[in-house]
Amino acid sequence: MYKVGLCYLNGTGANKDKRQAFTYFSKAADKNNFFSMYRLGLCYLNGIGINKDEKQAFINFSKSATNGIVSAMYELGECYHKGTGTEKNKEQAFYWHRRAADKGLKKSKDYCTVDDLTYNDYDGFRKAVDRASFFKKHDR
Repeated sequence: MYKVGLCYLNGTGANKDKRQAFTYFSKAADKNNFFSMYRLGLCYLNGIGINKDEKQAFINFSKSATNGIVSAMYELGECYHKGTGTEKNKEQAFYWHRRAADKGLKKSKDYCTVDDLTYNDYDGFRKAVDRASFFKKHDR
């Protein structure tokens, strides 16, 4: 069902139909397809085939990320960073970006990097961000 959803989403072998894509992603997610949960998160986040619903986006990214989908880890980190569908939580944002970075996702590694140094722990990262912010404010 996940692949059928992708076909409808991309117009591969079928006419593009975002509602049908959403429907097939939903059916596959109901059968614990974690890739479909990630796609549902994107649908809810961007209003693809369904009205935008940031809370549902967050829920689906969370289910998918906790089951090892790297792209969902990135999106969940972004949800925590921006407060999309949940409260802002910098520590959780770092945690999920760090997990995605550990799986090789460059944009998450970039998130965990300050002044060309990549951090593995939140405390070190937070202190580096605070220092970088301080020096930017006081740069002459």
